[in-house]
Amino acid sequence: MKRAGSGSLARLTKETLLYLPAIGGPALVGVLGLVVLTRLVSPSVYGRYAVALSVATMAAAVLGDWLTPTLIRFHSEPGDARTGELGQYLVLAWVSSVGATLIVLVSLGFIFPLALTAAAVVLSVALIHQKLGLAVLRAKLLTRAYSMISVAVSLASFAGGIGWYLATRRIEVLLWASAIVLVASLLPAARIAGIVRSDLAGSVDRARIKELSSFGIPIVVTAVGAQALLLADRYLLTTLSGEAAAGLYVPNYAIAERAVGFAFTPLFSALYPLAARAWAREDRTEAVRYLTLSHRMFVVAGGYVCLVLVLMGDRVAGFMLGDDFVEGSSVIGLVALGNLAWFEGILFHQPLELDKRTRAITMQALTAGVLNIGLNVALIPPFGLMGAAWATLGSYAAYTVTAYLWSKRSVGVQAEVPWATIWRVGAFGLLAWGATAIVETSGWGDVVFLASSAVSYIMWLLLTREPVVGELRALMQARSARAASAGRPSE
Repeated sequence: MKRAGSGSLARLTKETLLYLPAIGGPALVGVLGLVVLTRLVSPSVYGRYAVALSVATMAAAVLGDWLTPTLIRFHSEPGDARTGELGQYLVLAWVSSVGATLIVLVSLGFIFPLALTAAAVVLSVALIHQKLGLAVLRAKLLTRAYSMISVAVSLASFAGGIGWYLATRRIEVLLWASAIVLVASLLPAARIAGIVRSDLAGSVDRARIKELSSFGIPIVVTAVGAQALLLADRYLLTTLSGEAAAGLYVPNYAIAERAVGFAFTPLFSALYPLAARAWAREDRTEAVRYLTLSHRMFVVAGGYVCLVLVLMGDRVAGFMLGDDFVEGSSVIGLVALGNLAWFEGILFHQPLELDKRTRAITMQALTAGVLNIGLNVALIPPFGLMGAAWATLGSYAAYTVTAYLWSKRSVGVQAEVPWATIWRVGAFGLLAWGATAIVETSGWGDVVFLASSAVSYIMWLLLTREPVVGELRALMQARSARAASAGRPSE
């Protein structure tokens, strides 16, 4: 008998695996960039580069990220594929680029050299337009093309940026290299998506622009709160403790953020178009089933990542960043747990977004952003880097609780909280912590510990009958049976 939801699990798993190269490739290149760059520059120089890069990506996220869910959400409905429709999104991207430019100029123009500020402006504009190009691929479920372009962009940006820096020893060329590659990637994305000039032509449809903006503008304001959550600690560390403190904090923060993000992003990238299509055809049961499966899958994967970083954060930092940056490794475990909570909050607020109640998400994010700033101001002076890490965990956890309660009350539907999965992951974490307290490892011993803990984790989930593992095993068995049946000669 077919399991309830097995079709949803199969589709979600397939799309998640297809997105893995798009997330894993850039993530690995980003890690490589950390390893290489932190050995080429001092903490203070890296801190200046990290702040400029953070401001550029923040501006693009605040004023550009909303284009992706808007395009995907409305593309699921009839009428969005009419001639010139993409031109309306392009107009919105141009307007967003003007706003991003102003954000970067105001944020960096008074404290950084003109060359670094100009590079950050160009990068923010390039990021916004590339987000729009990739959103078209996601909306059309061209997942393989999305992955290929994402990997190619990350590799070209890294190679070009490092090579250019070694030739000039000017930190801003890293931003210029990324911007050039991002713009160049738009042409193959447009060709693969089948975009022709008529798709971008046509007069501006003010009614359509208003409809898209009414959905997207609250997401812009939400992004302000989200970026306050993300960047307040960096700004306040720079202000209260100096560039060197930010230079120690940012790369260690990035290790935790990218590691947990690697467990979340391919899953969410697969989830959103599927859930949006289910919601658009008024099949809320299917949409919530996708959300519940995503929660369980993320807790299983993200929980293990957090476990490793909590237990071995200092050794991971030493291996990846070098001895000069290990001093900041104490924040990795808390930041990892904070990002786990943050990504759970994003999953919990999906019913609001799918139901086009984006203003409610705005209120939640702004509240959490204000809380984050307050906690950083209160905790950084007495506790330094650890104060910033605790502020991250506290504000992200508050957002998760608010998102769950608000969505359930306003929309009337919500994914199930995976309490049993959380218990299993937490219990394994306690066992692993006890093991590390008894047996200390270093060098190859760390590699052995990672390998044995991964195997033990899977065995633990099987023994405790974790639903995600059981469903995935049943899915693989069913696929093997189908393959065997297809290969069997007819009688």
